[in-house]
Formats: sequence, structure tokens, C-alpha cells
Amino acid sequence: MNHVLTLLVNQIRTALEKLGREGVGYVNSEYSNSIEYCVDGRVFEITIKERWKG
Repeated sequence: MNHVLTLLVNQIRTALEKLGREGVGYVNSEYSNSIEYCVDGRVFEITIKERWKG
């Protein structure tokens, strides 16, 4: 994982953890470039990937 990807994933994780502390869902699992977040029995996969222009 490159530095920019790490920075983005860390910022998103921080925001999701804040939502969890406020009682809105929780982080279910985390992978190198994606986070599964659960809200009301629904699972959302937040994925970060670089898209190459070309």
C-alpha cells in the first residue's frame, strides 16, 4: 500500500470510528484497502483504489 492510499484509508477509518462512537454502526472488518462498515444489519464495503489514466 502506498503512502497516499494509507493516508486516505486512515482518514476514512477515523471518520467511521467517530460514527461508531456516536452510535451509528461499527467497523466489521478491515483489509489493506477496504473497510466493511455495518449499519442496521446492512454491510457497506468502502474501498479505495487508484485508477490509472491512460
